[in-house]
Amino acid sequence: MSTITSFPPLFGPNRALRLPPIEAVDFTASDGTALRLHHAPGGPRGPVLLAPGTAMSGLSLCLDTVPESLTEFLHAQGFDVWLLDWRASPQLPAHRHPYTLADVAAYDWPAAVASVRQRTAADSIGVLAHCLSAPALLLSLLRGHLPTAQLRSIVLSQAALHLIQPALARLKTQSHLDGLLPEQQLIHLVPDAVTLHAADVAITALALLQPGRCDSGACRRQSATFGGLLQHDQVNEATHALMGALIPEVSAGFLRDVAERAREGSVLDEQDARHLARLRLPITLLSGEHNQTFLPAATEASYRLLCAANGPELYHRHVLAGYGHLDCLIGQRAHAVLRPFEQRRAAGALRHRRAVVEHDHVVRARRQERAAAELRPADQEHQQQHRQRAQQQHQPLLHAQPLAVALHRREQELLRRQRHHLEAAPIEQMDQDRHCR
Repeated sequence: MSTITSFPPLFGPNRALRLPPIEAVDFTASDGTALRLHHAPGGPRGPVLLAPGTAMSGLSLCLDTVPESLTEFLHAQGFDVWLLDWRASPQLPAHRHPYTLADVAAYDWPAAVASVRQRTAADSIGVLAHCLSAPALLLSLLRGHLPTAQLRSIVLSQAALHLIQPALARLKTQSHLDGLLPEQQLIHLVPDAVTLHAADVAITALALLQPGRCDSGACRRQSATFGGLLQHDQVNEATHALMGALIPEVSAGFLRDVAERAREGSVLDEQDARHLARLRLPITLLSGEHNQTFLPAATEASYRLLCAANGPELYHRHVLAGYGHLDCLIGQRAHAVLRPFEQRRAAGALRHRRAVVEHDHVVRARRQERAAAELRPADQEHQQQHRQRAQQQHQPLLHAQPLAVALHRREQELLRRQRHHLEAAPIEQMDQDRHCR
């Protein structure tokens, strides 16, 4: 197992991370795709798995351009932190090939959770999923790929079950402009890597029409591809300069699949909607107030659906004032913004564990009552059988063969007649004596 202490340009050049050496853990999804975890060994509060958004590595949550990265914050809070490179990660060969949300749900999430649980011996883990890794996680639960009991709690950042886009992005989606993107091609988001392939040419044209004054070519191409990713006043110049390294390229095939889900407004199909009970666990939904990738209305719709299906006790939703999409995780003050929500999440998870224990006690008591009720008729039957056996001991021939029963009855009748004859003679003699007198 290899370890890293720097990963330029994301971390290493500016300051030393307040983390132990990060372990690289390779594992395989159930369809054979090579994936990777990055492990920052931590404290006693248990494992937490962080999944970045599309086309990002888990190491993007360790930036040294901010005072405290999300990974450092959680590690300082006593968590054992695991960072996921799912198949969209630019660090993996898999990102060059088409894939879908359903693939990530069926193959990546179950294998990632299983890998963390196996290496930590934890019954359940916490998860923070950002952007499109979040709906993929929920689909994994809804479709039974990932058992609910394996997750302690979930934080969903910027997306959940619904994908509601701003007006310009919605116009592009409803116009089926994604059909111009050959699914086998990559969209290159760093200007120096742009090709003359159809997917790159389409994004180049959209970037020229993109409103805004950002002077970063990578940031403009990312906005043309995904919608606005940053509230720029929340990120410092050093972090903004890393946008090309953070999100360098993405599969056109994956974006076409997501566009189809966005046209429908939700990632749910009819079968998924029947299994919302599988999402009965503590879930916190976060949206940036100025999110221009998926509007805050998206997490609001998902929150209302979950509350309607399972009650409101397990679910919380927060809109982060002044923030956009990705800057909620990599902004200059993102660690301070997330701190109170982590405390509330931990308190919610504790309440859930207590509720589970109480529920288990109630279920156990009800099972015992049902078992006792089922035994009562059996006890009555047993007592009846006991009485019958007692009667049979006093009348042993009642269940003998018919011939033996007949002989026994004949013998008893003869004995009765003999007794009657012997008793009748003295009585007749007494009557005669009385008449003689």
